[in-house]
Amino acid sequence: MGKLNAALIGTGFMGRVHAENLRRLGNVAILAVAASSEQKAREFARASGIERATGDYRTLLDDPAIHAVHVLTPNTLHHPMVKAALGAGKHVLCEKPSPRRWPRRVN
Repeated sequence: MGKLNAALIGTGFMGRVHAENLRRLGNVAILAVAASSEQKAREFARASGIERATGDYRTLLDDPAIHAVHVLTPNTLHHPMVKAALGAGKHVLCEKPSPRRWPRRVN
């Protein structure tokens, strides 16, 4: 398997944790980061050695080079972000998804 290209959505504590751990894997490249503002994203990207930064996570979902996204935002933001990422065909890792926000599956 080749290198997996990932993007991080969220630049708080868990963003730093995931960035460090992804680097240690050796087969994952972090192509981009999204934050609640362009400035936060640029600062995180600069400190983490990530080339691309944006204040709008949706712009990352259109990039075919990104295979997976890590959603590392507050729980109340998880549902729309995960739904959009899955709709864009991305693999998703969601940090502590909030089950209260997800519709219940009916069999």
